[in-house]
Amino acid sequence: MLPRTLFRIELDQETFSGGYDDQDDRMFLVTGKLTLLPAFAVKFTRIKLELIGKLVIRQDLKRVQKVFYQHHWIFHGQTENPQVFMKDRLYSYPFRLPIPGDLPESVDAQYARIKYKFKATAEAPLYIPNLKAEKEFFISRSMGSALYLMFNTKSQGIWHDTLHYDISIRTLHYSTGSRVFIDFNLEKLAEPVQINFIGYSLKERTLYRIPVSSSPGPLGTTVREHSRWIQAGVSFFKENVVQGTVSLTIPKSPRKVKFDCATENVEVNHTLHIKLDFKHGHQVGNIPVVFPIVIKPASVNHMANTDPEIPPLYDPLDTPPPYLIQ
Repeated sequence: MLPRTLFRIELDQETFSGGYDDQDDRMFLVTGKLTLLPAFAVKFTRIKLELIGKLVIRQDLKRVQKVFYQHHWIFHGQTENPQVFMKDRLYSYPFRLPIPGDLPESVDAQYARIKYKFKATAEAPLYIPNLKAEKEFFISRSMGSALYLMFNTKSQGIWHDTLHYDISIRTLHYSTGSRVFIDFNLEKLAEPVQINFIGYSLKERTLYRIPVSSSPGPLGTTVREHSRWIQAGVSFFKENVVQGTVSLTIPKSPRKVKFDCATENVEVNHTLHIKLDFKHGHQVGNIPVVFPIVIKPASVNHMANTDPEIPPLYDPLDTPPPYLIQ
């Protein structure tokens, strides 16, 4: 087997994490090196490295792209005689770059991506193909303490002086493959009350703000919203249960569920919808509860603060998909 030329980008850190409320005065320092090991002695006319931050949105049959960050290095090729003869030994080109803390976080939504990618090229004479290498790095943001007041983990109330309910989840933060535990505690204020089932479903909402050029006017935006049900389940009760725990598992596949994000052009968020169904005499009642939850990579969730005590918040329940019987 013939030896192969090694040409790659190595980063000291591939994921940079921060909060939504501290991005204005923070810088991320990206460091690494470009490594070249020719399989044989060869000439190169230029060796360059470029970092590109790009937004890509697919709208119908169109593809909208916007480059919002760009930086480049030229390691060889700026002299009058740019050709460099390189022997078959290891060459290393270190680089470092402070990048602004207010750059948008990386996004992988159904119809949009925000990505940061290094692209390296070693340009050779016409008779030799160019060498190319790519490396992606990620920016993630955890929910800061200032945003906790927008979220709740507990819902309490009384239904028609008949049933007191206390429904809660244990945390706001989850990742793909996590189990969401739903705790319930019921107190009957009138007889007879029979609990039939608890249904639960996970909904994902994505908001796209698509840049559109209106010549000769300024750049505008088109807003599109897309929602989908990710997972659903139901737990039936044969006995007269008044307290317990049920759970829903978030899918592991990134194709089935996307991470939460909040950028200028793309927002992704998730809500957990719960419905408690019961029978009181000849009357059937149900109590809908909605909890916003945050789905982030596991490496980001460990940065989250302890969830504070938050007052209950009551929201109407959207029509859920058909439940899966457990």
